[in-house]
Amino acid sequence: MKFFYSPHYRSLQPIVASSEFHDLVHVLLSCQEPPTLRELKAKFPQVSFDKTLDRLIASALIIRKNRRYFLGFPVYTEEDQKQLQESDGFYQEALDWSTQEIADFIKSFTVTSAENKYFYGCLQGVEQGVVYSLTHETFQMITYAEAPWPPTLPAFLEANRQLQNLAVYDELMDLIGDVDPVYYLDQVSVIFERIRKNKKVRSSIFLESLQRLKIVSSELDFLLEEINCDNLKNGRYPPSEKDSFLQRLVIAQLAIRTGSYNTLFFNNI
Repeated sequence: MKFFYSPHYRSLQPIVASSEFHDLVHVLLSCQEPPTLRELKAKFPQVSFDKTLDRLIASALIIRKNRRYFLGFPVYTEEDQKQLQESDGFYQEALDWSTQEIADFIKSFTVTSAENKYFYGCLQGVEQGVVYSLTHETFQMITYAEAPWPPTLPAFLEANRQLQNLAVYDELMDLIGDVDPVYYLDQVSVIFERIRKNKKVRSSIFLESLQRLKIVSSELDFLLEEINCDNLKNGRYPPSEKDSFLQRLVIAQLAIRTGSYNTLFFNNI
């Protein structure tokens, strides 16, 4: 099972990533009648369970009512996915979007996903795209992907923030390590500016990292299409859990269209 949630729940990330949480969700989904605390503690005898349960109740991810316990968030199935794919006009329309329309949507999703509060789960086999964003005062990079942790700069720096040790980033870790994102983005912004002005760019680990990530070529050509934010519609999409589920389903399909992942570069943000 996979879980998707807004930054409001970031403090719960260690709990959500634990096998105990996954097991608890499966128990609550499979019970014919919502369990009592005694029934839950029989399945989860760990001393820490009471504290974990209290935190989940305080965050409304678990609901306690009439001495019984319920899931406080939706869990979507492949049937839910199929119904949306077959009947939702927004989903059908998105399959024919232009590059500009995709950019509008991805940037809007990045903003609303951070602003709105949501949490939901998906059973195995349900498609949900992922988005990673990096923001500097002069540009923004947003990766959208079919699956987590593609080999892109926004995903790499997010993996560092989460202390994820992933083989896909081993070469970058050897090159720049657990670099401070603010310092790194300041350094590469200078490189971008010099490339735009056709000025000489000296060799550095920052330039080499951009070349390994296929952001800059060995000939110092910029490889990402630049999108001018002045041309964006700045639209907003509904904030509910189901809308987040639908939007991530769209993102997965858009990523598949572009080869499993893609990175957009927005200037003058």
